[in-house]
Amino acid sequence: MNYPKFTLVMRHNSNKNLRMVFPQGELIAKQKFGFIHERRCGITRRASKYSPMRAVVVQWSHTRKRYERQGILVSAEAIECAEQESLADVDRRARQRERAALKREAENQEYIAAVAERLKVLFPGCPSQEAERIAHHACQKHSGRVDRSAAAKEFVLGASRLAVIAHIRHVHTRYVELLGRTGDRSLARATVQPQIERILMRWECVVSSETQAPLM
Repeated sequence: MNYPKFTLVMRHNSNKNLRMVFPQGELIAKQKFGFIHERRCGITRRASKYSPMRAVVVQWSHTRKRYERQGILVSAEAIECAEQESLADVDRRARQRERAALKREAENQEYIAAVAERLKVLFPGCPSQEAERIAHHACQKHSGRVDRSAAAKEFVLGASRLAVIAHIRHVHTRYVELLGRTGDRSLARATVQPQIERILMRWECVVSSETQAPLM
């Protein structure tokens, strides 16, 4: 079946919907509409309020076998009004972004502190500073150690153990040196595994600071 390159879904402000298929550019030439790309969310939202008619532009994807939204067509006057309105509150939106960034940073620090405390409970023999280093690295957004979803904020034992093992491997063993020398990740991990297990066993036990044996 042959599909047109673009399908335009016409929507009146009265909420009456009418699906129509047009060749590329035909509606723009006839109605003098302007195109707003899908990524311009703020302008799209504002222009939709002012335009008496709106067309949602979708394009057929041959790889995904479906229509995908590209943007909208609205009247030129609506685009002009939307851009003027957007410029008028640019300072307010900048302040909102700044407040949101500060809030995210505060929440992130609270989360890291909570994870560090959880690590100290699960691994009482782990030095406090090391627990904080492990938590900070594990909670980095792109570290892959701990998922940042709401469910993962429980920081289950499995995730904490993996983070601790990774820290021990890189900080307290010759893993990085062996990996650089041999280029064999499996061999380097197998070589340092006994040392990792000894340190991990020590950290999982309650050991006083006076009697704790050296890690190496």
